[in-house]
Amino acid sequence: MHTEVPGADDDVYFDANSFTGPGEVVTIDVNAYCNNIDWTGVTNTPDLAGSSALYVSGSLTYNPAMTASFTGWLSFVSSQAGNTIDFSTLALSMSSVQFNGEGEWTLLSDIDLSLMGGSFTLTRGTINTNGITISVGSFQSWPGTGFRVMNLGSSVINCQWINIWDGGSLTLNAGTSTINTETNWFDGQNLTYYNVNFEPTWPTTIMIMGSNTFHNLGLSNNNISEVIFPSNATQTVFDMDFSGSCSNLIPVHSDVTGEAAYIKKISGTLQEDYLILQDLNVIGGATFITDHGIDLGNVTNWTINSGTGTTLYWVGGSGNWSDADHWSTSSGGAYPSGETCLPSDVDNVVFDANSFTGPGETVTLDVNGFFNNMDWSGVTNNPVFASGTGNELNVFGSLTFDPGMDI
Repeated sequence: MHTEVPGADDDVYFDANSFTGPGEVVTIDVNAYCNNIDWTGVTNTPDLAGSSALYVSGSLTYNPAMTASFTGWLSFVSSQAGNTIDFSTLALSMSSVQFNGEGEWTLLSDIDLSLMGGSFTLTRGTINTNGITISVGSFQSWPGTGFRVMNLGSSVINCQWINIWDGGSLTLNAGTSTINTETNWFDGQNLTYYNVNFEPTWPTTIMIMGSNTFHNLGLSNNNISEVIFPSNATQTVFDMDFSGSCSNLIPVHSDVTGEAAYIKKISGTLQEDYLILQDLNVIGGATFITDHGIDLGNVTNWTINSGTGTTLYWVGGSGNWSDADHWSTSSGGAYPSGETCLPSDVDNVVFDANSFTGPGETVTLDVNGFFNNMDWSGVTNNPVFASGTGNELNVFGSLTFDPGMDI
């Protein structure tokens, strides 16, 4: 019988002879160390529990006939190549999986830390993700004391946040990988990626930093309300997609007014409609087209077609500008109108005697508003035109208010 707990050079095995009853628990109650840890062949559905750290100097093998309620840090610290990690597709509760050694690790099964929002972090060494799926709270790589290599192959990375810092020591081999992230702020560190899809779960602005290269830059999530690129930096893309629609025009612009951000595509045609474009310079030779778009200036080599305008009448009394049901193609039309589009720079908007049915009803500019001409002549019931904080009214033609209204 051993009188000492395992150390960093010891292999640890859990097998068919380790447990005599169902659901027995091994608790990591102090910082623990081992070389290889192997649960192959265990019976009776044991559980690995505890909240202290586990440092593994070699390989790790779990078993589908076990559970893993362990919530501590799992740190791989090998200095050797040829290590493997197999979590047997178990649901994991760890707060963090870290790689901090000069060694090399190949992942053999999916990693799912999403239950507790755990992080997956490389600070030193080489990771081969080997086509598996990684689902985590945070996917990150920080500069440590040595080299870092991430070989993503064809893996899918699902993460709430992505934080990758080059620091001069990172080699990122994107392969044909896909990164799906909920983050609204991405510093690509001037690196090359394959597919990166922004999938926020709340309405937000996407901010991209650095001069990066993407096979596909996915910005088509319906919660994306605005996209900002860094001025004087270049995003090189093979393809790029947005989520614009007639009820949700997406502003796309640089982070400094008057200074262009660059988008480079070598060949082909990219068409994305219902965009509001400003301070963008397309380079590389491809054709960029936006139908039903708005040009706010300093846009180069991007064809923007405004479309054909119409006249939209406000109906239904109080409401938000962004509610298409308050816009009708006829004065006094039914509310809800059933319309799906908001006014754009080529449309005329009219508020008249049929727009309001009670005193002091309010039209709230809850988004940036766009129109050609606006006319409030002849309104009744003393309506109010109000604005939410920071929202802008963009007038491309004439503006006529009425003394029988409040602003």
